[in-house]
Amino acid sequence: MVTDYTIIVPVGVRAEASAESLDFPHVSFEMIGPRNFAKDDEDGVALRANLVKADYCGFGLYGNGPWDNANPDYLTRQELYDEILAAAPDMYMTEYTNPMEEDRDGTVAADLVDWLYDETGPTGAEAHWITHSGERTPPDIGSAVNDHWTRRADGEHVSTFGTGNYVNTNITDYTTIDGSGRRFPQRYGDWTLAEIMYVTTPKDGTKGSVGAYGDVMGWQPKTNWADYNGDGSQDNARDEWQDGGQGETSATKWRAGYRDYFLRLRAAHPNMLAVGNWTEHLIRYAVNPDDPGGRYNGTDMGVLPIMHDEYDGLMNGGHVQNACLPSGSPESGVFSDGTKNPSPGAGQGWQFMYNTHVQAMLASIEPHLCSMDWRVVIGPSAGTLNPGAGTVFHLARWGFATVCMDNGFFALNDSGANYKSAPLLDETGLINTGTTGISKGWGGQPIDDPQRAPTQGSNIWMREFANMLVVLNTDWDRSGSATTVLVSNLPGGAGTWKRLNGSQDSTFNDNSTVNSNFSLGQVDAVFLERV
Repeated sequence: MVTDYTIIVPVGVRAEASAESLDFPHVSFEMIGPRNFAKDDEDGVALRANLVKADYCGFGLYGNGPWDNANPDYLTRQELYDEILAAAPDMYMTEYTNPMEEDRDGTVAADLVDWLYDETGPTGAEAHWITHSGERTPPDIGSAVNDHWTRRADGEHVSTFGTGNYVNTNITDYTTIDGSGRRFPQRYGDWTLAEIMYVTTPKDGTKGSVGAYGDVMGWQPKTNWADYNGDGSQDNARDEWQDGGQGETSATKWRAGYRDYFLRLRAAHPNMLAVGNWTEHLIRYAVNPDDPGGRYNGTDMGVLPIMHDEYDGLMNGGHVQNACLPSGSPESGVFSDGTKNPSPGAGQGWQFMYNTHVQAMLASIEPHLCSMDWRVVIGPSAGTLNPGAGTVFHLARWGFATVCMDNGFFALNDSGANYKSAPLLDETGLINTGTTGISKGWGGQPIDDPQRAPTQGSNIWMREFANMLVVLNTDWDRSGSATTVLVSNLPGGAGTWKRLNGSQDSTFNDNSTVNSNFSLGQVDAVFLERV
């Protein structure tokens, strides 16, 4: 097994500060939505009090909402950023943007929708697309158009999710530039600068600055069949995968559009943070040193990631969104209630999930704002800020410990209030500090490098920090037997570490010193404090 990676990603544009200088563990909250920013809403005030304890926050305010329209009941965007940074001046922040989808009714950004309809689409293409029901008028239903929306060969809009008014834009360079030399990535970049990044908050990539989060970002469009070049036939945007990644395809042009968007922002703010939703992974091809012609199989830690040319040296981090989900296909293979997916696919399981996170870390540039979205059943009796009875604590610890095996950020969400919650675990050191006796950054700096192999057997991983030891059982099937962790395998051996004095799961975190071997169940981990 290869245990040492060579970073083969060009460094590109760098921010000045690295998140690796933050003490561990790292905590983030992702795409926290607008309903939490009403000034006098008690739940929102309490949630914001938790947000400021984290190291990194991604906000989902979107454009032209009540916070930007002088609604006195809401914090303005500037007031929110100022409130956050007044309490947490070293916070990294990003704001939600999405150049590949727009509300075709124009209720969010009417000027963008007008531009998408009115500007000429694929160069050299005839106006052969026919508008369909559900579109705004003009143009009239049934009229021929050639515009900057992504359309099927029959002219119907393409939607990532299959329904609704949010439909895909055409961000490829098949389209025609406007009178200002822009295609939609540049046009949307200008809109983002004017409507979102107008704030006086720094945008230089350092702590205390705000940057852009690009949603639905990956190596290909999520909807693969569309007429991107306007020739009247369906294009397979996944043809790059099928032909081995050679040649210019709709997928390469789509990625180039995303790059053009972020470069437009950086033309105004050279070191602005750029973070992507990496659910559809940015890294699709990789090199196995033992088989250079082979493909990445999703589980081999000896495989080195290669970033696509369009994204090399561009992204400061990525949000792995589907690590743990209430249903569907979580990358971890485990649902939010802690049960294993009974029919997991090839792209599921602890190793696959961790490799995805490792690839994000290696393929990003400083400050490596790579977060893992972890949606867990949170006990309702205590709300979503201080988890209590009913919380699947072992699953929450499992995800948190996985992130700690590398240098990323853990983004815990209540599965019943996703992106509207900010739950904190005792292990973060950010809550009930009078009981636990630990505080933010309690683990200190890492002693061990990011981990690439187990410490004991095939499933017990450990990583040592200045004041913290994280012990993880990577077995993702809760129905089996617990593993006995040998105290002799702990750094320093018996008497060196103790369990936390827990305020939440106090039976597990009982403040006892580890003097002998102990059992650690599947889908679980323990955070130990140095004695």
